[in-house]
Amino acid sequence: MGDARDLETIADSELARYFLKPCDSQAFSARFGLKGFPIADRRHVNVSIERATREGLSLLVQEVIPGPTTNHVFLDGYVARDGTFAALLARRRLRMFPLDFGNSTMTLSIPLSEAEGAVDSLCSRSTPELGGRSGSGPVAGSPCLAYRDALSEPVEPVTAYEVARRWVHEFRDLRAWLGERGRGLNPLVSWRGCEYAIFSRDDRNAFRARGATRCALLARPRELVLDPASGWLPGAKSGRPCASARGASHQRSGGRARA
Repeated sequence: MGDARDLETIADSELARYFLKPCDSQAFSARFGLKGFPIADRRHVNVSIERATREGLSLLVQEVIPGPTTNHVFLDGYVARDGTFAALLARRRLRMFPLDFGNSTMTLSIPLSEAEGAVDSLCSRSTPELGGRSGSGPVAGSPCLAYRDALSEPVEPVTAYEVARRWVHEFRDLRAWLGERGRGLNPLVSWRGCEYAIFSRDDRNAFRARGATRCALLARPRELVLDPASGWLPGAKSGRPCASARGASHQRSGGRARA
């Protein structure tokens, strides 16, 4: 979208039901620390678009579907070079940061049956062999798949994965828990037995390096972000003010927003 005029078909009273979603989510998140800009009013739409445009990023409008963080379900998979599904994994978001329009900080592996509709839709569009067979067939990921596939070696489908395994981003999840005012499970308890995003017992250098980077970022001046619900709040980086607001995440039965 180019500017607020692209939202002329949406009434002012309905604007809060939508948000501005980046076309390149990873680049946007790296720059702003968010997954999207909420829409406070038409003036803030133009401010948000101008900020994204300056960074070479484009936006689209997406509807917000209210709901808790745990409504967000991910489907991760691997499609081999011959177009067949070699792996599929379902996981549920437990926490995210920032609390509005943020990235997952803790997820939980769940049975494919809990995301049955999404699995059926994905498989029926991707590979006929798996269509309609949610909960069966290739259902998990493996770091070896891409390696073997790149060498043009046969890729054996992974047919099982462990349910109820948690993954955590150590630095972000602590901030997510504090942002929830400690309402969720204490990290000292919930992190036990987790797969860590950064920390590894046999190579702790990455954890030390990321910790040093996070400390340096926290020491920088912070930008003010306009939140229509509560006024000016600390933002992501120093510079010009930008529009932000209370919102929700996105995705299907973990979906809080849809296109």
